[in-house]
Amino acid sequence: MADIVQAELKAGALDMKAVSGVLNDAAKAGVSDHVMGAMVSMAAGAFPSNAPAVASAAVRSYGPGVKEEQVRNVIASAVSSQPHPYASVAPISEAVEKALGNSPVAGTVPSIAVAVAAQTPDNPSQG
Repeated sequence: MADIVQAELKAGALDMKAVSGVLNDAAKAGVSDHVMGAMVSMAAGAFPSNAPAVASAAVRSYGPGVKEEQVRNVIASAVSSQPHPYASVAPISEAVEKALGNSPVAGTVPSIAVAVAAQTPDNPSQG
């Protein structure tokens, strides 16, 4: 993932097909949630405007058996790498929820979003 992100940084654009491929391969290989989170954070941090797409790709890479903890990890990892984490929660969560479609886990995304937003360092209610 680091090599792809570095190449895309030099090129000035993120190739979501390549990122999706790496995330799919990682999920198939059974990487830990920590590793998946690090990969999501790296790609979403390097290309903040693509963070929702990166998070969506990561969630889709788990397939139909995606678990709530994996979704929480992906959303939190994508949000944590953003310049304005609190403001990024909604678009990232919406993209993830859309990617989940009619999965039972999709119904948990709003509560995950609230929990992630509460933990952001720029949360206005913590001021």
